[in-house]
Amino acid sequence: MNANRRTKLPTTLIRRLMLWAFDRLYNEAAWAYDLAAVVAGGVYWYEWGRAVLPFVAAAPVVEVGTGRGRLLVALAAAGLALLLALFLLLRRRRLLSVLSLIATFAIVAGVMILRQPAQAVEVTGDNANCLFCHANASYSYTFADSSALNLRVNYEHMAESVHTSAEGEPFGCLDCHSADIFPHQSVSFASRGAYRVEMSGVCINCHLEDTAHYEDVLERNILVGCSDCHTAHYVMPANQLNTAVLFRP
Repeated sequence: MNANRRTKLPTTLIRRLMLWAFDRLYNEAAWAYDLAAVVAGGVYWYEWGRAVLPFVAAAPVVEVGTGRGRLLVALAAAGLALLLALFLLLRRRRLLSVLSLIATFAIVAGVMILRQPAQAVEVTGDNANCLFCHANASYSYTFADSSALNLRVNYEHMAESVHTSAEGEPFGCLDCHSADIFPHQSVSFASRGAYRVEMSGVCINCHLEDTAHYEDVLERNILVGCSDCHTAHYVMPANQLNTAVLFRP
């Protein structure tokens, strides 16, 4: 009896540990995949830190540029390899368990290496570094009041902007965002409107003639920034009145 109980105990323990690991992996510890994406894909550490425990802190999860299909397939394959490694380790088959762990990391790394950036236009220089993330259509940031800001930049539209197509040396990302270079700092704005009003100060650095209008907006606290009417990256020349202002209902 005692011998049988000693035989069944490890099997029961292994089964329970596997079920526990499976539940944690697919329900609460999926952020481990995002950690691999940070290392292999250059996703910002701060954003990953905000999403490290989404089920506990209710923080938004960073969308990795591999697409949900690839992510789920890779996560499933890596999860099976990880569970196999745990099983083999408990059975004292150390060599096989190490090989399974290697397979786990190889699966995740392989998907990240083979992923294709979501951009259709060839870009060079500093803009290419920024668009590595900001060309992703699903890239966004959620503020404290639950308002969201889409962080995607359409490079085709940006190339037609009066800033990018200006005579002489065209503007690049860092000409306006030099204070926000990688790694990005923590954002402390309470809402999308407050952020856009603050960012309007970047526009005023060049458009000094609009300083009075900008200061009036700040005094009234109406939370309307330059980009709310003129957009941020698709700015048309002022003499094109039908396109220089984006009219919204």
